[in-house]
Amino acid sequence: MPEPVLASHVRRKLYVMLGVFALPALICWTVAYYAWRSEKRFSQGASSAEATITAIAEKTRFDGRSSEDITEVRVTFTDAAGAPREATQVVWSASGLAVGQTLTVLYRPAAPETIQLQGGFWNQSGLVVFPTIFGLIWAVVDIGLAFALWGFLRRNVAS
Repeated sequence: MPEPVLASHVRRKLYVMLGVFALPALICWTVAYYAWRSEKRFSQGASSAEATITAIAEKTRFDGRSSEDITEVRVTFTDAAGAPREATQVVWSASGLAVGQTLTVLYRPAAPETIQLQGGFWNQSGLVVFPTIFGLIWAVVDIGLAFALWGFLRRNVAS
């Protein structure tokens, strides 16, 4: 009789441990989802234009206490009124982008210096990219752990 009790005890611990490991993935994906929704909300009232990348710069931003490395992409475009505009966006990565490349940007007519590049997943803000990737890593670890523990339970504990 002690074996089924042991099996249920181990299973309960397994479920708790998997839940604890799944929590960071869920938190990361929640943060990424709300950041993505914010970026999508920007596009609802925005106009689009074809832009040319004029510069890609790796910089260090310092706020007085800490610093962070950022990638800025500077573009030029013509707004709906025909006025030439220049704007900069901070992106997670400039992979797939090159100076002279043409791509679509979204901008607000009231504030055309605020843009959103339409260059793909890696060219979004870090608040979307980093939590998505980190959540994926946590999920893979959680699933791998689940399979490893499930195999251990099948071999070593009678159900």
